[in-house]
Amino acid sequence: MEAPFTQTDAELGRVLREASASASSAMAHTLAHHINNPLQSITNSIFLALHSRDSSSRTLHLEQASEDLRQLSKLVGDLLLLHRPTVAEEAAEPLQ
Repeated sequence: MEAPFTQTDAELGRVLREASASASSAMAHTLAHHINNPLQSITNSIFLALHSRDSSSRTLHLEQASEDLRQLSKLVGDLLLLHRPTVAEEAAEPLQ
């Protein structure tokens, strides 16, 4: 007779897949938020720069957009460092 709290390999695999999917979903949500914030700021800064009457305001808004782009670029760079392709993955990628 099997113990009441013993999980089969299939049940354990299902639980691990569900946990992995949940963690992936949470990470995707967080990343989308971190990417969306500077994108919204860039959009607003460019809009304000386009509608500014004086060059000092225009410059200020464009500097803000530039800073937000640097922030976004750093985030994407950091994300690219998270995944190191395996030898098999690198061999499978077509050369460009």
